[in-house]
Amino acid sequence: MLRFPVLTLLAWLLLSGRLLLGALPAWAQAAPAAPHGYDFMMVIATQTSAAKNSLLQFIPTFRGKTEIQLEPVSGLASYYSQDSFKRNTELINQQLGLATAQGWELVQVLPSSSLVATSYLFRKPRP
Repeated sequence: MLRFPVLTLLAWLLLSGRLLLGALPAWAQAAPAAPHGYDFMMVIATQTSAAKNSLLQFIPTFRGKTEIQLEPVSGLASYYSQDSFKRNTELINQQLGLATAQGWELVQVLPSSSLVATSYLFRKPRP
């Protein structure tokens, strides 16, 4: 019968770790820690209908800026808001790309319960 070899194969896969029953850890969790620790940066994208509150904020400053103004987005039902949302998304992606190009590693994304704000946590090994 084929039953014994199948059970043996399953047991071997489970014990050897080749059959995963859970998710693999993220690279940031599995990578060795930096010898001198990390610096952290939080990037918060807030998109609202109020122009003064639609911001991309950097904590601490990034490339000499603490914030970049985003276009107001009142709702995604209108074409104007869809275009604004698209331009905001392109600007946010550009800034996140610049951060990774300067050695910042994205380790966590925290979306809000609505489309209002999304927080991005970056880290960079200290020299």
